[in-house]
Amino acid sequence: MEESKFDVIVLGTGLVESILAGALSRVGKTVLHLDNNQYYGGRWTALTLVDFIQHFQKILVEKIDSAQSNQATDPDPGAIDFFSNYANSFKDIDMQIYPEASEGDSPAETEVETSEEVANFIQELIGLLSAQSTCSTIAQKIEAFAKLTLGLNGRESEGAVAVESTRQAILLKSRWTGEQNGQESLVRSCVSRLSNAISRITTLLQRSRQYNLELAPKLLCCSDRLIDDLVASGVSRYLDFKLLEGTYMGWSGKYDKVPCSKEDIFTSKNLSLIEKRKLMKYLTYAMDTSADPTIINEYQDQPFDKMLREKFLIKDNLLNAVMYSIALIPTGKEAEVTSALGMERTQRYLKALGRYGNSAYLHTMYGSGSEISQGFCRLSAVYGGTYMLGHNITNIHFKEDDQVFEVACQDDHTFEAPLIVASSDYQSKHLNCSQEIKTTAISRGVFLLNKPVFPESQLIKIVTPPSFVNNQNPVFALQVNNGVQACPKDQFVVYMWTLSSSTAREDLFEVAESLLSLDGAHEEKPEVLVSLFYQQTVIKPDLTDKAPMNLFLTSDPDHEIDFANIAQEAHEIFKRICPGDEFLEPTPDPEIEAEYVHTE
Repeated sequence: MEESKFDVIVLGTGLVESILAGALSRVGKTVLHLDNNQYYGGRWTALTLVDFIQHFQKILVEKIDSAQSNQATDPDPGAIDFFSNYANSFKDIDMQIYPEASEGDSPAETEVETSEEVANFIQELIGLLSAQSTCSTIAQKIEAFAKLTLGLNGRESEGAVAVESTRQAILLKSRWTGEQNGQESLVRSCVSRLSNAISRITTLLQRSRQYNLELAPKLLCCSDRLIDDLVASGVSRYLDFKLLEGTYMGWSGKYDKVPCSKEDIFTSKNLSLIEKRKLMKYLTYAMDTSADPTIINEYQDQPFDKMLREKFLIKDNLLNAVMYSIALIPTGKEAEVTSALGMERTQRYLKALGRYGNSAYLHTMYGSGSEISQGFCRLSAVYGGTYMLGHNITNIHFKEDDQVFEVACQDDHTFEAPLIVASSDYQSKHLNCSQEIKTTAISRGVFLLNKPVFPESQLIKIVTPPSFVNNQNPVFALQVNNGVQACPKDQFVVYMWTLSSSTAREDLFEVAESLLSLDGAHEEKPEVLVSLFYQQTVIKPDLTDKAPMNLFLTSDPDHEIDFANIAQEAHEIFKRICPGDEFLEPTPDPEIEAEYVHTE
């Protein structure tokens, strides 16, 4: 491309970056939007099943191989190691692909006749492992053997062969001790598993393109600032939405539907008449605190649960319902949550009810964060933004003489701009040296199911309050289905997450076990086809006055269930870049709002 100088260079097509690209293009800035990935969304993307599995396998391979490598890090402070930055934010990745129900409780191992070819392959693998070959090299050797020797070379099973070969390579590398005794049986077991395992995975991957599995699942609160931005900018016309059907919460030893609207409260069988009155009293007050400001003025800096107990006599299950299902408090440390914050979050929920139907939340078709990101990128392109995906960014330098950043790509393209907006994946010593960064660890789980958790509901959120099953913090879950194009019609996906207090598996397993059949022994619960546990460290750069005015690192997807923090960050960064301009000035299109936000 001929043009090399821009007003702003945006690195990464995540949600905050994409909103800003659209907003900056809208006010006339020349924007270059680059991404190392071939797809939109960055950490917000939605993937097919085979891409989802291979995505996490690639991270595991990177972590295993980099731990073994003794290569010195690049001393250049401007050097960008995109995938290493990304992979290092993940740990405790634990993926399991379960056998088909007809095969019993555990995967069978198919005995492979020890022919000369098999014997040679086993020795070759032992040699590669002993030589500390990379995980990628071992996976390639297993894949070649599976295709040629086991006859698994058809197009139908090609993706499954690659997936299972990498999975076995990861297992071998993680279990290899370097001692000869017992290691041959480890490798032989890998060979025995190959044929049967690939057959199972092939069944799942035949419909891989029917999945849109999200890396950062969220709901769109109907009162969120982001809704207003979508409508004003016209981006909502590119999107379709589904209303959330309801909320379930763990209380009194079981999960049940939470009444979250006035109609639900009156008809609820889970609340006594006295509890209904208490809840209605609180919600009525929250809608208009000016009627009696003495309550919130007295308690605003005190714990939220204290105000609920003392002023509204709300306790036990009802207290959990208000705090974790309505206000969606993300931490189990109740003393840290002020009444002012709890009231603000309650009001946000109440303002959302009824805006687009009898629900406070929307879910975007095909994946929330990824589709919204792509919509804002489309807006940027309409107003002159330039897009280059799949371009490996290798270096970023600040040229003191010209007061501009120089961004170099692997294909020898070089671009300049006085201002950069970048996701955390493009960090370098040069980029983050002047900006304070806060980090948070989130434990996440993803489960593919053969039926819904609750037979009567399809698209729901599930809340597990603290200490319900030894969980330190509340665990939030979203169940999505084919109605939002998340998976095939006969399957469901449950996303689960919480603030980390241990490993992802330890944080989430008991909650998952209370809802799902992880061992195939509970016929009344949905059977798990694929499970994934992982912990992710996410960053939130400091946007105080001390932050630089020409470089903005954006936040990763956070632990909140909605997009409120994301929209707020985009607005704040825009104000710093364009202090006198309107953020996403409404388009001149005269269509009414109801046509901008299309729900089904």
